[in-house]
This record gives sequence, structure tokens and C-alpha cells, in this order.
Amino acid sequence: MKTKDFTKILWVRQQIKRSLLLFIKTGDIEHYQDMERVIDYVRSSENQDQKWSRSKQIVF
Repeated sequence: MKTKDFTKILWVRQQIKRSLLLFIKTGDIEHYQDMERVIDYVRSSENQDQKWSRSKQIVF
């Protein structure tokens, strides 16, 4: 596994955990939708690297 891949995994894990905890704490559906957006970017196989660089620009 490359360092870049490991960094992606850590970033995704952190974003999902943050969104899920905020959703549980506040009950605001927007946090759940943020988590779904992160998962959708990861699942997308088309232009993976391009989408990854764009996903870092999303403000959570």
C-alpha cells in the first residue's frame, strides 16, 4: 500500500467518523448527507484521482 493510499484511508475514516458523531449528537440530517458524499466519492471508480482531489475541497 502506498503512503498516498494510506493517507486517503485515514482522511476518509476521519470524515465519516466526524460526520456520524455530529449526526448522532445534533440529529441534523446535513451531517449524515456529508458522510454519504464522502462514501460516494470513495466508491466512484471513474476518474478516482481527479474526484479525490476535488473532494478535499469540500468544506465539512
